[in-house]
Amino acid sequence: MRIYLPREMGFCFGVKKAIARVEDELKRGNDKIYCLGDLIHNPKVMEDLKRKGLKVIQDINQVEEGTVFTRAHGVDYKIVEEGKKKGLKIVETTCPYVLKVQKIA
Repeated sequence: MRIYLPREMGFCFGVKKAIARVEDELKRGNDKIYCLGDLIHNPKVMEDLKRKGLKVIQDINQVEEGTVFTRAHGVDYKIVEEGKKKGLKIVETTCPYVLKVQKIA
């Protein structure tokens, strides 16, 4: 039996970018860094980010101040607007392809 492997493996560019942006913020020492749900669908990566200081929330109202990252697969724009109204720093880490589809819908 032959097994074929793709030339490129691993995370897509959108996921890589999202992880890099969160890790950059964590390196700055900010202890109020949140993500609306899991940043990506990978438990091992999420555990590593949590160990480094990322806090995963399910509701924007759980946060009074700090930086909130969107999931790589997107969040409802109404939630983002609600966070901005609260004065939170919202960092858009949604994949550009997902954002494009969201704008069409």
